[in-house]
Amino acid sequence: MVREWIFRINLLLCVLLVLASSGCVTNPEHSGQNIDVSATREPILPSPTRVLAISAGITHSLALREDGTVKAWGSNSSGQCGVPKNLTNVTGIAAGDGFSIAVKTDGTVIAWGCAFEPPRLHYNVSAPPGVYSNGSAPCEVPENVKHIRNVSAGIFHVLALVDDGSVVAWGINNFGQCDIPPGLKNVTAVSAGDTFSMALRDDGSVAVWGWYLGRIPQGTYKGIAAGYNQGMLLKRDGTLASFTGAKNNDVPLYHPLLTNVTGISAGHRYFLALLENGSVVEWGYSKTSNYDSFDKKRYRLRNITAISSQSWQRLALRDDGTVIEWRQW
Repeated sequence: MVREWIFRINLLLCVLLVLASSGCVTNPEHSGQNIDVSATREPILPSPTRVLAISAGITHSLALREDGTVKAWGSNSSGQCGVPKNLTNVTGIAAGDGFSIAVKTDGTVIAWGCAFEPPRLHYNVSAPPGVYSNGSAPCEVPENVKHIRNVSAGIFHVLALVDDGSVVAWGINNFGQCDIPPGLKNVTAVSAGDTFSMALRDDGSVAVWGWYLGRIPQGTYKGIAAGYNQGMLLKRDGTLASFTGAKNNDVPLYHPLLTNVTGISAGHRYFLALLENGSVVEWGYSKTSNYDSFDKKRYRLRNITAISSQSWQRLALRDDGTVIEWRQW
């Protein structure tokens, strides 16, 4: 009898060891769902200075500290991580493809990076070295960019929200993504994608310009997110809507039937939703199918207050001011 019980105990220990090594555990908070432990990340910025805001670029990331300084990490191929010396009093940040943007308390905008040439641009845009076709470098901030409240960086263009509720844009304009619609006003948020731009008005309506396909869903919204091939809309009831946002009109517009969503972020082919309970849901492109079912992408992230996604990089900001990062190619 003793040997039999010893055998049973050893068998149980072996089963538990196999489950642990497979990277999945059962979490009671998800009613017995298997959670991908491999997606859990330790904080990458456990700095004594709390982080207030985050922004994921194509190959680099930015964090705005509580003391008004900026931390950058990742690829520095275009100087995008070379934060200017003595840059302080920052209130907003945005990371693009090879460039970085910061807004200061006085409403001015500082940009750095952009050490790339036009052949790097998408969609076969070509021009002689040093000449930017249909626009200028995102780091060439126009003189009229003043009294800025917030910024959003796309792949090669920037949107800036002015204190009076108007919008200014600059950078590569090969698809009209910098052509602000006439009369656009009362804007409360902006989001720059790859080939298109979005603005949210104070009445919950949305303006979209540039290259996008598909009808903008009717409704009133409280959040917007422009990605590479899809625009996401956060309804006032905490649910989601979407539309095709690039030339790939064959990409299916699958998104989860989520509720209690408080924040959204759209990347290259990945999308994040921040839920009211501080957890994060991700869904998007898979090598084996066009789009994964969202229930395969529930990550063990808790106490999250902000999210950011662009290209294959994703960031999450915890309520203790630390940052978590994960990537997938």
